[in-house]
Amino acid sequence: MARADRVLAVAVGAIVVAAGAAAVVATQRGPEAYDPASPAGVVQVYLGALADHDPVSAAGELADASPCTASDVTQAYLPETFRADLRSETTRADTATVQVRITEGSDGPFGEGWSHDETFQLVLEDGRWRVAGAPWPMGWCEGQESQ
Repeated sequence: MARADRVLAVAVGAIVVAAGAAAVVATQRGPEAYDPASPAGVVQVYLGALADHDPVSAAGELADASPCTASDVTQAYLPETFRADLRSETTRADTATVQVRITEGSDGPFGEGWSHDETFQLVLEDGRWRVAGAPWPMGWCEGQESQ
């Protein structure tokens, strides 16, 4: 019976070590990188620029017809920390919709924060996807009446 107990203990120990290693790997990997030429990739670049507090780069992802500028990006409320998770991407001939779940302030003891879904509209301009309108976190910009 003692041999069976040892075999069981070794098997359980191996499972615990494997689960721990998987957890470490899962928490250490970075976010999935999307093709920067795709609608989801453009939104990822835009949100990355916001996270890096780079309003000029973020505004560079906006469509020519967008009423927003780097100044609007700078003035918009931006949470200190946020995470974005891709929910869906729908692409048509020259327009696309990217839905993202934004989680703000996930620094709490249990990693929770406040989540909300945001929809980004994109247009194809000169063969490149660009974010249209007044996207999160702005909601309105100069040249556009507040809603």
